[in-house]
Amino acid sequence: HPLSTPFDIRNMANTRGFAAVTDRLAELGISLGDVAKCFGVRRETVSRWRREGGAYPPPDNWRRMLAELAESRSGQLHSYAEELRHN
Repeated sequence: HPLSTPFDIRNMANTRGFAAVTDRLAELGISLGDVAKCFGVRRETVSRWRREGGAYPPPDNWRRMLAELAESRSGQLHSYAEELRHN
């Protein structure tokens, strides 16, 4: 159906971007369950955020939250790599 307002268009772009980012995170080993935990919601909620249409968009701060999740995981992996090198 046609979009009626700029808000709808922004939400659709936001939802598509969220899906693409979470797809990429999944490729890197960060699951939708991890994403859900990061936001303090159930996995089903994350799945709704990923759907096209913008009817149920992710929170406005999703990019910052997912960046922090990725950085945290990166730090954990780096620390583990160092531990492996020195043991």
